Amino acid sequence: MQITSEVLAGVPAENVRVPVEDFGAVWRRAESECVRLVLSSSRDMRAADYASGVMGACRWLAAADVPLGGGGGMEPLWTPASAPIPVDGQWPAATPATIEAVRREGWSLMERFPGGYVRRPGAEARPGFLEGIVDALVWAYGQGPQPKLGATDHHHA
Repeated sequence: MQITSEVLAGVPAENVRVPVEDFGAVWRRAESECVRLVLSSSRDMRAADYASGVMGACRWLAAADVPLGGGGGMEPLWTPASAPIPVDGQWPAATPATIEAVRREGWSLMERFPGGYVRRPGAEARPGFLEGIVDALVWAYGQGPQPKLGATDHHHA
C-alpha cells in the first residue's frame, strides 16, 4: 500500500498523537517489512506477525482505505481499514475511545494467548501479532517507544 502525503493528510488528528511524519515513517516500515518477510525464504513468522499487527493498527488509526481482493488481472476493491482485533464482537472505527478499547483488548488477549493470537478455533497461532498492535497503539498515542520493526524480539509497552 502506498502511504502518500495525501493519505497522511487524511489521518484523523485525534487518532495519532505523534507527528504525522513519524507516524507515516513507521507505517511505511511496517508495510515494507510485511512484504519483505512474506517474500523471504527464512519465514520468521514472529517478525511477520509483529509487522502485520503494526501495519493493521496504523491502517486503522489512519482510517485508510485498504485493498480487498484483486489479483488475476482484477482491480482490488477498496474498503476502510477495520480494527486489527474485535472488541465485544465488533470491528469499530478508530476513535479515541475505541483505540483505548482495542489496546485493552490486545493486552487481555496477550494474557489469554501467550503462544500467539488464535483468531478462531483451529487457526494457527500468530505470535507477535498482538504485541505489534499494542506497541503501535501505545506509541501512536505518545506513550511508548516506536514499534521494533526488523527486530526479532518484541516486547509490548
